[in-house]
Amino acid sequence: MQNMSNINGKDINNRKLYIEDNCFSRAYQEIFYNYVVKAGNYQIGFGDTDAIERQQYQYYTANMGEQELFHTKLFDELYKTEIGQIIKNKQLIRCTINSSTACQVNFAHTHPNQLSLLYYINLDWKPEWAGETLFYNEAIDEIEFTSIYKPNRIILFEGEIPHSLRCQSVAAPEYRFSLAMFFEK
Repeated sequence: MQNMSNINGKDINNRKLYIEDNCFSRAYQEIFYNYVVKAGNYQIGFGDTDAIERQQYQYYTANMGEQELFHTKLFDELYKTEIGQIIKNKQLIRCTINSSTACQVNFAHTHPNQLSLLYYINLDWKPEWAGETLFYNEAIDEIEFTSIYKPNRIILFEGEIPHSLRCQSVAAPEYRFSLAMFFEK
């Protein structure tokens, strides 16, 4: 991955992570947020792991297929960003809307051989509401970097970096929405 001027780069476990803020216009933020809130294909479940110990925890997610990506013009807007230029020629593996709630259990995990992109969807969010994304060392016993949940932020990172989210406070809005996109390296 390359070094660009408007994005903040981090090195975690000898792997790259990039952050870009204020990625989309407010108009597009609202269009995408409204799509996310009204999406009709949410389901309970989470396909990142088959670990039996984690199957008792259920999550609310919605996959975005080619039709939804076309309809929301997500790639048109994403390619206007510097991070979008990094993934422009990468093959999309899958795209998921994650909806987390207060008191939800979240596990550290990886996405081997993939580039992971996160986009924070909520239009408004206060730091006091928590909901950060945590990036760990290889042993998953220390936090190497924490990204606050900042609306209109994109994070691109090598999927081998162990990460999880910290659930939001009970004072926060009911749902913390994020978009997760996975690309071939």
